[in-house]
Amino acid sequence: MLKSKGTGAADVVWLLHSDLGHARDMKLSVMLNYAGDVKATADELGALEKAGLDCVWVAEAYSFDAISMMGYLAAKTERVEIGSAIVNVY
Repeated sequence: MLKSKGTGAADVVWLLHSDLGHARDMKLSVMLNYAGDVKATADELGALEKAGLDCVWVAEAYSFDAISMMGYLAAKTERVEIGSAIVNVY
């Protein structure tokens, strides 16, 4: 029986990966909120990465700069894949 270490998103990722065991054919990913505190978002992503998250998606909307956020997240993480969900072309 699996027991969560808490109630955050990182614990959900940990539970999913624990349940999968060695079967890693599927990647787990989340969509990041495109507004708010960039540092807090990077800290949350760090916890998710440690829990086993594989990919994160960053969107751009309402004058939020997704490319800068993706660069910051790349500098603050080690192995998580970072993808753009929506990027303005002009």
